[in-house]
Amino acid sequence: MLSELTDWLSQKGMVVRIEESARPILQRKELSCPSGELASKSEIIIAMGGDGTLLKAARLVGQKLTPILGVNLGSLGFLTETVEEEIYTVLEDVVKDSYEVDRRMVLEAKLGDVGHEFHALNDFVIIMGESGRIVEIALHVSDEYVCAFPADGVIVSTPTGSTAYSLAAGGPIVHPTMDCIVVTPICAHSLGLRPMIIPSSETIETEVRSRAEDARLVVDGQESLRLKSGLRVQIRMADYHINLIKPKKKSFFEILRTKLRLGGREEDRAAGTEG
Repeated sequence: MLSELTDWLSQKGMVVRIEESARPILQRKELSCPSGELASKSEIIIAMGGDGTLLKAARLVGQKLTPILGVNLGSLGFLTETVEEEIYTVLEDVVKDSYEVDRRMVLEAKLGDVGHEFHALNDFVIIMGESGRIVEIALHVSDEYVCAFPADGVIVSTPTGSTAYSLAAGGPIVHPTMDCIVVTPICAHSLGLRPMIIPSSETIETEVRSRAEDARLVVDGQESLRLKSGLRVQIRMADYHINLIKPKKKSFFEILRTKLRLGGREEDRAAGTEG
């Protein structure tokens, strides 16, 4: 499909560049582009695969604001809204500059006083590593102490990430164009602890209080960092958004019905396939 798509785009007068890791698939060396240069040299980026591919593309784009079109070639593909059969219809709109874009909030995390920054379109997750033991986490919101709790971990997600790991852990579904922060404990050993939605103007601060040295911070499911006991992680809304190209006439609620089976009834799923 990649070869066919490349030819179609070229016929439409568009210059095509292929991320260097995909070069063996297409075998056209002249189109290869280093990952770090792809966003700055592109007007749009097409991420073909599953949600993990789109998250990788978001990391490459960063603050450059290059719109991303996610094409689902996998199974669920909640973020990659465009299916293979729709790709040329959507790209026709792109060529005509008549496409729609969703602005998606991004989270920024800083570790301690060192100042290293990490960004996530979906979520930051604090969990224990290979030991599988529970971790004690202290939670602050903008310098105000909230609580401390033992759990398997905690998820701090964007609205976009609310339908990912957070949802599986019992978190709420949040419309992806909103700006807020979702805090979802993972199997907390406390009956009174529930997921929380925090204004995007606030800063979430977590501190691992467990003595074990195998606590991890996982960034969008793609990068894992070791957290020492007592290290504080500050998470806030980043100063940029990721722009996702969306198919026309496909709403967030239709995607919930068809991909997450919202409602669970046959008529709910059928409603998502009607014109």
